[in-house]
Amino acid sequence: MLSKIINRFNNYLNRPNFKSEKTYHFDQHTSLILKDLRRDLAKITKINSDNYMDYLDKDISYSKREEIKNKIIFVLKSNLKNEQSKKFSIDENEQNSLNDLKFNGFTKTSHFDFSEEEVREIKDFFKDKKKFPGHIISNTEKPSLNNLEKNPYYTFQSSDILSSSVIQKKIFNERFINFVENYFEFTPTCVTLNLYSQKNKINQFDYLPQFFHRDYHDLKLLTFFVFLSDTDKENGSHCYIKHSHDYETFKQNLNKDIYDKIHSEDHNLLSFFELNKNSYGHEKKLDLLNPYYKYMYGKKGTSFMTNNYGIHRAIEPTNNERIIFWLSFGMFNNQNIKRLPVRIQGSKLNNLPTENYNKFKYIYRNYIKF
Repeated sequence: MLSKIINRFNNYLNRPNFKSEKTYHFDQHTSLILKDLRRDLAKITKINSDNYMDYLDKDISYSKREEIKNKIIFVLKSNLKNEQSKKFSIDENEQNSLNDLKFNGFTKTSHFDFSEEEVREIKDFFKDKKKFPGHIISNTEKPSLNNLEKNPYYTFQSSDILSSSVIQKKIFNERFINFVENYFEFTPTCVTLNLYSQKNKINQFDYLPQFFHRDYHDLKLLTFFVFLSDTDKENGSHCYIKHSHDYETFKQNLNKDIYDKIHSEDHNLLSFFELNKNSYGHEKKLDLLNPYYKYMYGKKGTSFMTNNYGIHRAIEPTNNERIIFWLSFGMFNNQNIKRLPVRIQGSKLNNLPTENYNKFKYIYRNYIKF
């Protein structure tokens, strides 16, 4: 009991010193959309808020999870049909990437890569920005010299990330958002935004991104990653277990030898989709799927996308910092609202879109105050 009190006191002393918003207020157009969505979603989840994942913070079967997801998708498609733009058709490269995402759970996105000059500009921009010790801003500590020295990670607050003109141009790019909308088949919500670095190895007992896990921000996810440092398979890559994003795809495409081995060890296929929350701590069991480990890596500026409900992990850097930018989209949920820094004012951004502006205000409402 005493140790818990001491830990809580230390966590309080080490809490990050950024301001947050207790309540989010949105522009009129977005507020009207959210009002209707909350009403209709509450009929499914019994929760009249932006955080319907509270309804799922309990042990439920994979089939029940999928059932709820499909009901929520129906509501979102019905309510957001006027937001999705039809400005661009999907070209052959983009269609191939969409097919890869749906089948494999991941895809390379060379058509959205950052150039060397863009990477250089981003790094120069962040040289003097405040660093926070931790992997994501909502779980960081106070940015003291001691905390920054001992923590293997550092990250930045979202307002600084969004102040980068390079990042603004990318995330407000109509073709980029059109691709994301085609994946979801409705207008999604930006649920996480991050730029972080790993400087060195982590404690082997810490459950952090270097261990296999699933992301549970929402019931359907898509994350866009860009390496801002050079990586290779053994140095800073991203490892993803192919087909682990969808049970039916997993079941239909599993090699017979692996299937037999899984059953010989008293496992069943569905158990890989019903691991404890986040799926941390199952490295030995997941090693049965080793032939399905796929690695994304490349020169700085290389980009890729994943459905990060699929099981994945980051590979630790061996000879340099691993620096990566990511932008994650979900169906609707926002569970970090009270753990995020104050949103940046839209008036401070220089590269806001001139077309479909209301749509972008909806998508980025959790990070930009329009």
